[in-house]
Amino acid sequence: MQRELQDAFQMLRTHLPRRFHLALLFALALAVRFVIFALSYSPELSAFESGDYALYRIGADHISTVGDFSNSLFLVRPFLYPLIVWLLGNQSLLVLLVDIVVGSLLAPLTFLLAARLSMSVRVSLLAGVIAALDLGSILTSAFLGPEPFANMLLALVFLGALALANESTTPRQILVGIAVGALLALSSLVRPAAYLLWVPLGFWLVFGRRYAAALVLSAACVIGIGGWIFHNGVVFGYPTFSTVSAYTMVYYRAVAVERLAINSDPDDVILSVNRRMEALLGRDPDAATMASMHGYLAATPAVTDALQQVAFDIFRAYPLEYLLTLPVGFARMYGLVPNQGSFSGTLGWVEAGWNVFFTASAALGLFFLLSERRWRAFWFVLLVAAYFTVGTLAVKSAGMTTRERTMLTPLMATMSAYAVNGVVERRRRAVGRDGVLSGATMDTG
Repeated sequence: MQRELQDAFQMLRTHLPRRFHLALLFALALAVRFVIFALSYSPELSAFESGDYALYRIGADHISTVGDFSNSLFLVRPFLYPLIVWLLGNQSLLVLLVDIVVGSLLAPLTFLLAARLSMSVRVSLLAGVIAALDLGSILTSAFLGPEPFANMLLALVFLGALALANESTTPRQILVGIAVGALLALSSLVRPAAYLLWVPLGFWLVFGRRYAAALVLSAACVIGIGGWIFHNGVVFGYPTFSTVSAYTMVYYRAVAVERLAINSDPDDVILSVNRRMEALLGRDPDAATMASMHGYLAATPAVTDALQQVAFDIFRAYPLEYLLTLPVGFARMYGLVPNQGSFSGTLGWVEAGWNVFFTASAALGLFFLLSERRWRAFWFVLLVAAYFTVGTLAVKSAGMTTRERTMLTPLMATMSAYAVNGVVERRRRAVGRDGVLSGATMDTG
């Protein structure tokens, strides 16, 4: 009976139209996220944001009243998510509901990504289910922030880049490459984490001998990103994409390094850093307070230079502590530490357990690609994962949750599903061999 049920499920899974698979995965992801929404709901929606949403609301208000992007907060955060908030009437509940729907698209997009990586229907479905149930993605979908839109656009970028690798005709490489570069620029204009991803993607395409695709993808992305840099140069006198990285490198990386090195209270280290900043800026260091740091976020070129000098001075002074905080940052980024994420107590351990499984199985899936010499897929996943991981750890080792790795969810879910399927298949073959050997022994006896 069990065998018949398995055969029936296999037939159903294989012959159902792809659009049914996509709809099923979207419905599953949407249902889970709405359950979280219902369980955590309060009129003020405080459970669905980390404090940054107020800045996006201010940005939306500025767009509504002034009609441009001249508020200094746009130096820190590109304009696209505040624009989305404005288009939705700056109504927080509506924004949250739209974020939930957009975030739920990661599950069907993961199915398509796994299929594009030449995974079977079974592995693709499992990858979609994992993406739908991943706790990090759930919490950053039911969330007032740019991640749902940025990550959805990135998933489309991944799909498009893999399509480019299989496209041999130059005209289609050019058309698809322009579209992928534009999507990557849009994702960066929602959340700046991906604004240099065109570099590793371009190298990957060049090594795959897709020269036209690499050129037009990079050019389209650079034009989109360059337009925002030009805007900031004209409006603020500072041609930069975002000032957030230098600020983050000081207060979420260098402060953690110095705190570990001198075993001091975090507030004391921050105050010391603020005094050094004021001295570098030619102001009275004794006038610095804890609040002084907030004035460095929407930075001028002089403030950015001072931030970078303070950070690198600390890194040079404490190289061992700099290295020791790297694994700490990695563990926080991937949610491997209990009670460091969104939950505490027993739920914190459950969350950490899931994240350990998810990260380890994704790494195992990548190893399977390597062992099977599936070079194109292996290098694609590795380069994208390395870009986000190294880029994040360069500027952060504190103040992180799995929010920092959710842009990798489609790739991690695909690798995790590939690993689970690979382990099951290897176990099945091993059991089969053992059965054959046992039977032969019995017959001989």
